[in-house]
Amino acid sequence: MILKDSEMDAANAIAVARKASTSGPPTRERLPSYSDSVDPPLTPELSCGSSATSSTVSSPGSEVVLHPDHGVYLSDAYAALARERQPISRKPSQQDTRAFGPVVYNFNNVSYHSMVLQLADDPEPHYHISVHLNCFIPSSYITVLRKGGSEEGEVLGSFEMGISQKKPTITINGVEKFMSTILVKSGTKSDRAVWQWRWHNDQDLHLSWHCDSPVKYCYLHSQAGTPNATLLASFTTIPLAPRADGKPAPPPSLKLFPDGHRLVDHIIISALIIERQRLMPTPKSQKSLFG
Repeated sequence: MILKDSEMDAANAIAVARKASTSGPPTRERLPSYSDSVDPPLTPELSCGSSATSSTVSSPGSEVVLHPDHGVYLSDAYAALARERQPISRKPSQQDTRAFGPVVYNFNNVSYHSMVLQLADDPEPHYHISVHLNCFIPSSYITVLRKGGSEEGEVLGSFEMGISQKKPTITINGVEKFMSTILVKSGTKSDRAVWQWRWHNDQDLHLSWHCDSPVKYCYLHSQAGTPNATLLASFTTIPLAPRADGKPAPPPSLKLFPDGHRLVDHIIISALIIERQRLMPTPKSQKSLFG
């Protein structure tokens, strides 16, 4: 039987319609839910071969589209989820820092010239602090703060101070400034134990350390002294005299509160400088030391 052109076109249209009705939408699989995840989720993208179409994993427990024509399989989805749960190095913003609870770092010596900041329940060091002298000025020392547990970590900042003609300086992100312009005492004569840290141009990020007790308290300077002041950190220093019971004093510690996480580098550096200032010889005692 010979079909006319119009009949052949109709037959082809019916065949295409039947094929489309049986192909169906791409299959979907749901990944297992990780409700106990604490790492902020990322949104990686899965490549689908040479095709421009891609499947995505948006967060733990989300759906992944597995399209048979593009060769994306469940193993690819699990690989993406594993990458998603990797720790990230970005600093938390003001909004997501509230997800953190207070944490306490202990200052523990690891060598004759270095110490690390560790959580009480985590043996992995979070910050490394080293001190070395200026070879041209042996009485002036450079303190370096690094990320991680060794001198191979990323440098977050440093400062130099000591007994010398060279004025103390602070260096952060490759920018060096005089310490006297960054860390200054503020308040009246009866309020000498308040230090203001003003590295940033934005005054809303200036810190205020209240040091009139063995525990030093850090606030945003714009809020300090107000009823609604938010506590950023507290620093428990070493005592200058032995304990009455003769037992060794606990190591110095820094308690970081949720709103302090976004300024943690500046909090640590300023705390180290303030403690060095407290322990440095007074001008009167320097005369007896150096004649």
